[in-house]
Amino acid sequence: MTCDRAFKDTLRDFFRKLERKPHWDNDLDFAYYEDITPHHNAKIIETEIEKALREKTSPPQPIYKAYDSYFITDEIRRKLHSTFFFEFIKGADRGKCWYPDSRYLSVQFFDDYRLYDTLFSKALPNFSYYGLTHVSRLEWEKLKIVAQETGGIERALILELEPWVESCYKTEDVFTIYGI
Repeated sequence: MTCDRAFKDTLRDFFRKLERKPHWDNDLDFAYYEDITPHHNAKIIETEIEKALREKTSPPQPIYKAYDSYFITDEIRRKLHSTFFFEFIKGADRGKCWYPDSRYLSVQFFDDYRLYDTLFSKALPNFSYYGLTHVSRLEWEKLKIVAQETGGIERALILELEPWVESCYKTEDVFTIYGI
């Protein structure tokens, strides 16, 4: 399949925005990138680019824009073959991650909407972006208050998480947020 120059330029612009340098395989007429870190999943981008090349659509959207909810389940996370999420687990730290009953929030979404500044640092002064954060019922109530006062995405995010949190507190004293 041959792609027109404008489409190749669109893909290159997409990669520039991600601050990754694309490589174009002229024999296969295919874009890919090599500078993979543990926080980026080449397979997802590669698959989306293959689809875009076939359909001549625009470059892939961020992962979080592909779903109707802010949080995803472990089942969806496994299908994405990605680990670039904050994991919300029931109870205290259990020494491992990727539980079937966890909820996952995209780090890209978290950063794009500055949720550290607008919500988490205000409600949870000990929030750890790279570590563990235990959230008691009292801290959860503070998160809800800050989200309500802030409104917008923050309020919607907490409203979506609330049923999961309430089910957690039926058996646990805390839930834990695993940072990246």
